[in-house]
Amino acid sequence: MSFRILVIDRTPDAHVRYQKAFKNKNYAFQIVPSLGEGVKKISKKVHFTFQFIVIDATALECEEDPAFSKKFPNMPILFLLDAQQTSFLESLESNVFILFKPFDSKKLRQKVKKLEKWVSIQEKHKRHKLAVKTISHFTQETGLKLILDNNSDNIPLAVNYILYFLEIGGAGENDLFRIKLGLTELLINAVAHGNLEMSSMELKGTEKNFDRWDSELKKREKSPKYRDRRVYVSLSYSIGKEIVLMIEDEGSGFDSSKSLGKSRDDEDMYNAYGRGLKMVQATSDRMEYNNKGNRVVLHYFPQDE
Repeated sequence: MSFRILVIDRTPDAHVRYQKAFKNKNYAFQIVPSLGEGVKKISKKVHFTFQFIVIDATALECEEDPAFSKKFPNMPILFLLDAQQTSFLESLESNVFILFKPFDSKKLRQKVKKLEKWVSIQEKHKRHKLAVKTISHFTQETGLKLILDNNSDNIPLAVNYILYFLEIGGAGENDLFRIKLGLTELLINAVAHGNLEMSSMELKGTEKNFDRWDSELKKREKSPKYRDRRVYVSLSYSIGKEIVLMIEDEGSGFDSSKSLGKSRDDEDMYNAYGRGLKMVQATSDRMEYNNKGNRVVLHYFPQDE
């Protein structure tokens, strides 16, 4: 599929310039001599729709309205500008990009390639927003189940995947932020403290302790004693009512009442484990551990309207 470009350029060698730049490339372009003609092309969608516009500064010399980008709302524009024409910069908006003259075909081609990637990202965002907007209207309840290995490097990927799933389902920004805090903390606990049986006491002390902690963590991830353990995550989301997250590891568990029952003045609160649980407890609406201490359930009631 061709990448479609509308070119607004009144220079005599315009066709040769763009033909040379886009030769053997997956680009299709049409050239018009003025901004007015460009507006007509876009509004009538003649032959095909365009994905972005290239405007040469000479095409604007006779135009009364310098705010050309407003004539093409949401349409990305590459503006070919002479170095001395800085007055145009004051009217530029976020969808406008600049290529200063003089330039050769290679530079123009490289700039267009960057814009092609930018357009692709923007179109992806539009599809995502449309999905979020539409699916939340007819979805009553949704869920997700994951089984994660003991690779701590994969925790951010799992968190982002779950947050994306919730966002598609219509969860708001405040709720996603709270869930990200709780989910990240509890997945780290499940892997490091639960499955790999790392003691939080090892975190106390100097910065060297953290280096030793990381080294031991990677060592245990490969150890036959721990490497086959898994973390189980389940999500249940009743749209607009409640989000329930369950995280369970295959470790020996711990006494959650000791960590959650500590006051903020307690010395144990200064280790990462106890402080983290307090943070999760404070940002969720309810947190429940099983008796063994290897499974936790978080409840979130939506705060976003």
